[in-house]
Amino acid sequence: MRAVAAPPRAPDRKAAFPRLPSGEDAVLRSAPPLTVLSLVRIVPYLILLALTVALLWPLFLGRTLYWGDLTLYFEPVYRYAGEALKQGRVPLWNPYVLCGQPFLGNPQMSVFYPASLLLFFVPAWLYLSIDSALHLFLCGAFTYRYLLRWTSGRSESWPGTVPALAGAAVYMGSACLVGRIQFPPMIQTAAYFPLLLLCLDACIDRPRASAWAGLAIAVALTILAAHAQFSYLILFCGGAYTLMRLWHWNRQERNLSAHPRHRLARRLLPFLAVGLLGLLLAAIQVLPTLQLFRDSTREQMTANQANRFVLKPEQLLTLLFPRFFGHPASADYWGAGNAWEPALFIGWLPLLCIGFALWRLHRRRLVRFWAIVAGIGLWLALGESGGLYWVAYAVVPGISNFHDPARFLLVTTFAFAVLTGVGLNAMHWRRRGPYVPALALLGILAPLWWYGRDWNPTTSPVVFRRPPLPPSTLAALRQDRVYSPWKELVWHRYVDYGDYGPDDVGTIDAFMATLLPNNGMRYALSEASGYEPVPIQASTELDALARTALRRGEPNASRLLDLLSVKKALFPMGAGIADPRLHQDSSLKLRAWDNLDPVPAAWLVRRTRHVEGVKRILAALAAPDFAPRRLAILSGALPPSQDLEWGRGQSQDEATLPVTMTMRRATSLDLRADAGSGPAFLVLSVAAYPGWKATLDGAPASLFRSDGALMGLPLPPGAHRIHLTYAPDDFRVGAYITLFAMGALAAFLVAWRVPPGRKTPRLGRT
Repeated sequence: MRAVAAPPRAPDRKAAFPRLPSGEDAVLRSAPPLTVLSLVRIVPYLILLALTVALLWPLFLGRTLYWGDLTLYFEPVYRYAGEALKQGRVPLWNPYVLCGQPFLGNPQMSVFYPASLLLFFVPAWLYLSIDSALHLFLCGAFTYRYLLRWTSGRSESWPGTVPALAGAAVYMGSACLVGRIQFPPMIQTAAYFPLLLLCLDACIDRPRASAWAGLAIAVALTILAAHAQFSYLILFCGGAYTLMRLWHWNRQERNLSAHPRHRLARRLLPFLAVGLLGLLLAAIQVLPTLQLFRDSTREQMTANQANRFVLKPEQLLTLLFPRFFGHPASADYWGAGNAWEPALFIGWLPLLCIGFALWRLHRRRLVRFWAIVAGIGLWLALGESGGLYWVAYAVVPGISNFHDPARFLLVTTFAFAVLTGVGLNAMHWRRRGPYVPALALLGILAPLWWYGRDWNPTTSPVVFRRPPLPPSTLAALRQDRVYSPWKELVWHRYVDYGDYGPDDVGTIDAFMATLLPNNGMRYALSEASGYEPVPIQASTELDALARTALRRGEPNASRLLDLLSVKKALFPMGAGIADPRLHQDSSLKLRAWDNLDPVPAAWLVRRTRHVEGVKRILAALAAPDFAPRRLAILSGALPPSQDLEWGRGQSQDEATLPVTMTMRRATSLDLRADAGSGPAFLVLSVAAYPGWKATLDGAPASLFRSDGALMGLPLPPGAHRIHLTYAPDDFRVGAYITLFAMGALAAFLVAWRVPPGRKTPRLGRT
């Protein structure tokens, strides 16, 4: 009797990846649950918590972060967001910088990120401290959980957890992350890199409802954490990781089965669907951000502009000699750019582990993948000088919208962390007793603490609790719109990339008393200047035109100040101002000039001129005959009945009643205006942006872009009531999409849990 050949075995899901030489079945196994109160399982998290405290110990003693963008940007905007949330409204618009800018849609404002709920209960400076410490710990905790799947962390002994713990410490304690704590959205977003990979592994190895739901939530949190560039890098790397794992799985199935049941494309579809679901969960933030990107300077950014902070080839020396170029904490940094963008130090023992992994495990696909990721990240971080970044800028969608190629070091640092854990695991140090792994871990932790302990200077929180100027001075400024055209001179006086400078309260008070742009936001001061990472392009062009005119002493400088509705201009000490319309105000405790003939925040003109194109509009605004009180440069054609091209058919000398602003809030304005016996055109010194809607005497009216960057509204003869409100459609549509996605996710979980019912027999059958 002839023997029948056995059919080929289906591939074992747990054997899809070759095991790393750990001696234990650790690959593709779930990490131990956090709810198990086992000492071995709790100790690693306690060590990561201790490392967090050691790196940020002043914050746990009541001090606060303050240096750089924390004082000049993040603390003011988070304070504004907290006040808005306490008033029960969503902060949609920021009226305090650049004549108004979108707040929701700003890619660094995490309005709907869960941690932002803390702003209900704590001040902004304390929120920044809690948020930084929390997410630095999460960077380590999530990396530890991810690496447990690829090392011998399943064992119940202390040595078995050391490789995963070492890799987690390298990621969270790296100079790349610790040096970026002064950028809260970066550290928030970086925490979800390992979590995303952990969820991807769970969906591939054990595809349960909770795994798919966790993946969708991880994608959404990565986006809501509010750093678009880091989110882009993390999601792109996660997609490549998914393709690598699924391709290997598909190859294993073809080798073990004569008739493979699935194809790579079919296996990829659920991941695409869940990724799309995660994107829809974050639509409430994604849609406003896309709208702002379209109207911002990022849309027109050149490769040279994007190539700002890069990793110079000589800065690779910091892998071995971290203080070779000095450090701002010791006031001796002399390297290119700043110290934190090209920061790459991870310690010395991790380099040995990485080399061992590449030597002994170079055939393992996991090692190959992360080695390639690390190399590509380093190559891209070199910027245009490396060549690859120039190609990626031109070919890969999305990269052209971000600057600072050095930020590709995020993926390199995480790849180093993975290779550290895998390499240490392959050394089998756990077999030499409990003390050798402990010493190895100490050899990793000590250099990270030594180098990271002084990365982030701190000061007393009293600097954020009290105003730096007398209340009378702030009250006088609050009635006007201020302008700081030479802000970079003040910035360089107090902020030096090579020296953090003194951290005493007096020095910081003096710095804040300069009212450098964005500082005034703390005290409800409206500014015609300011800093935004992704500003409206038209606003920045008008600001640049005014600054250039003031620097050169051009006669149209005062007319441009009229457009910005500036009543007080703040200049550094020693600035020579020759404009006769600017008079120094000696009553204030700072260097301020009054505009002797200011215009109100809204005014009427009898003439318009239709001009299209950015360069043509700027040329018209700089022309000697341009008078903003009599002429408005209009983008878009008016209806024939309201056409005032060069004052067609109107008396040029006809006086009109002034425009009265009866109510002004962050997202709404009420005005009264009298156009007299003929039509007129209303100009408002507020940045024009999609989402502003107007009603004229209760009926909807169309808004136009005036003078390149401002809002305008044609008025028929007579007296009128005008109401403007900021209610962007992208926010409303995004909110509906997010709610729909939340409902879809809940329905998916319920449907997965409900067991299938029994079939009902047809009638008439027995």
